[in-house]
Amino acid sequence: MSEPHPPPKPSHITVVRALIGIAVIVTLIFTGREIAHFIPHAEKWIQAQGIWAPVYYILIVCLLTALCVPLDLMLIAAGVIFPLGEGFLIVTIALLISQSNIFWLSRLLLHNYVQRWIARKPKLKQIEKALTREGIKLCILIRMAPVPASPCSYLMGASKLSYPKFLIGTLGLLPLGFVSQYFGYAAAHATTTATNPKHHFSLHDAVVYGGFVVALVVVIMIGHTAKKALQEAGADTD
Repeated sequence: MSEPHPPPKPSHITVVRALIGIAVIVTLIFTGREIAHFIPHAEKWIQAQGIWAPVYYILIVCLLTALCVPLDLMLIAAGVIFPLGEGFLIVTIALLISQSNIFWLSRLLLHNYVQRWIARKPKLKQIEKALTREGIKLCILIRMAPVPASPCSYLMGASKLSYPKFLIGTLGLLPLGFVSQYFGYAAAHATTTATNPKHHFSLHDAVVYGGFVVALVVVIMIGHTAKKALQEAGADTD
């Protein structure tokens, strides 16, 4: 009779994301009134930029992700500065373009450097081999698991994974992208309403906060399932 597997420990990426969320909440608690006054001005400025606002945002995301800056803060910012529906479309485009940018940087310019980096990390070498074997299936699992997106894109660019498979696999980032953006949207909503003495808790508030909780639970479950599947495929990312 085999012994039961111990429950998986939270990855360091999960811990970092939790700390980012806590930091945002603490910031809102202590500076909510000042931020509340800033949000309407920021919204007006964004509206004044017209079509250039999402372009600026996408360019910033491309630059920072190429430097492996964590995506979470940029996705939260999208929730603060863009409406929810429009923001998710912008986030989707930003994710696909920024990760594609990294893929081609790795494949065309940094291939030898990334290969040397992979050679020094046995687990990365294991993942690279698994990508060659499993292809798009493993790419999607990696994107849905709690692992940093940009280093994975560098690794995939240096592997034998084709670009169409990479692009389809990168869609696996969208659930996390939506939840992070939703967190920014809910945080901005909470800050604005909490500093308005005339505001009373409404059904809309319940939907905003309840929707975030549901989305968060779903993404955590997806990430846990994806991580377990990666371990079974011999491509543990820890």
